[in-house]
Amino acid sequence: MNMDLKEIVQAGAFDLHIHTTASDGEYSPTAIVKKAKEIGLRTIAITDHDTLDGIEEAVIAGKRHGINVIPAIELTTKYKGTNVDILGYNVKASEKLQAILVQLKKHREG
Repeated sequence: MNMDLKEIVQAGAFDLHIHTTASDGEYSPTAIVKKAKEIGLRTIAITDHDTLDGIEEAVIAGKRHGINVIPAIELTTKYKGTNVDILGYNVKASEKLQAILVQLKKHREG
């Protein structure tokens, strides 16, 4: 179920900014997918803060429930002393990205 952004918008019924328990969300990735199905969404993006940890589970659940899951992330950064969050979509995990995410998480937590 790989669709480009234009197709997703045209199809409607989407939420492109969802957090799971992999960061600060209330529900697990699987529970998010089930809730998306219940309310009629067709496409969701998992955008946890500084982690890709919930994406694999969500993609698997999405296949099971017929929901297109976009692998995404919300990167936390600062600009001139102000917190700025940057959303990235269709993110692919890599060792280099994982190393950066570990550093971001350490910085954010303390």
